[in-house]
Amino acid sequence: MTAVDPFHEAKQTLERARREYTSINSLIAATAFHPVHACDLALRALYTVATEEPFPHENFKPWYQPLRLTEGLGLTAYYSSETQEFLRKVQGYAQDAARYEGTQAYMNYTKPKAAGRAKELVNGAERFITETQSLANLSVVLETVRRNAR
Repeated sequence: MTAVDPFHEAKQTLERARREYTSINSLIAATAFHPVHACDLALRALYTVATEEPFPHENFKPWYQPLRLTEGLGLTAYYSSETQEFLRKVQGYAQDAARYEGTQAYMNYTKPKAAGRAKELVNGAERFITETQSLANLSVVLETVRRNAR
């Protein structure tokens, strides 16, 4: 029997965004959220690996903000400085709101000055998922997650 990859959903969500980015060299506002969602899924997977319990969504709000979730689980210091910077930027971009026309995040994402953000989102999410998956092999990280579990 093949072992189940706990990071499968995160990787597939990112792959979906990567296919779009490769196809049109951009991400539309509705799918620009996928890399952020992939980061969120990776953290949920790490939580499940550490605690052997399903991720308690209701205990970690607001949703789809990987920086806040990383901080809430006490994991920020375990990520590279480049990934920490990516998380801070993503927090400011509010990509979860960019899916909806009329929001400030949508208007910001669709402005010409946001060109290049899709590449930043895809590459940053890939690095984040890779680092998160590596962290799942460190007992100190797993203990940190268990200690901060809610």
